[in-house]
Amino acid sequence: MSEFKTRFKPIRTIVLVLFFCVYSILLVFLLLLIVNKNTVNLELLGFILLSLGITFCLYLIIKTLIKNCVRYTIRKDEIERYSFIIFKKKIIPKSEIKGFSKSWTMGKGKSSDLTIIYLKNGDKIIFHELEFYNYYEIKPNLTKLGYYYFGQEGEEFKGYFTRIYKFDNEK
Repeated sequence: MSEFKTRFKPIRTIVLVLFFCVYSILLVFLLLLIVNKNTVNLELLGFILLSLGITFCLYLIIKTLIKNCVRYTIRKDEIERYSFIIFKKKIIPKSEIKGFSKSWTMGKGKSSDLTIIYLKNGDKIIFHELEFYNYYEIKPNLTKLGYYYFGQEGEEFKGYFTRIYKFDNEK
């Protein structure tokens, strides 16, 4: 059986893990600093607010780690998603896939390619050029394995970080 496996780029993951380690050391240091002093309620409140803000950032980083440390195996009759962080495998049968399109997105003044796979339940699988070493092999392999190509679509925004996809309603 013919198949294609994506290879994610671990550089972002390493940077995020380093940030997590620095954050943990900083948080423990601040906690020890405040506990050793005669704390005033205002300092304690400031520390709690700082901890909550940094913890929210940490949540976003962990969510990104789980989302990005993924390998997709594309076969003729299914797409398999395997997460290296939570060791979970999900199989998406071809009958649940409508097709895919090519697009682009802007970030920091640069344009990056996207490949978007549309599922019948309304979900999407988005392959970003910056997340995979073999990104440019994804489209030819999807076409070769018999997945329907909708075409090229432009970048459209609905609101802050909300994107409208042209082919959402395609059958």
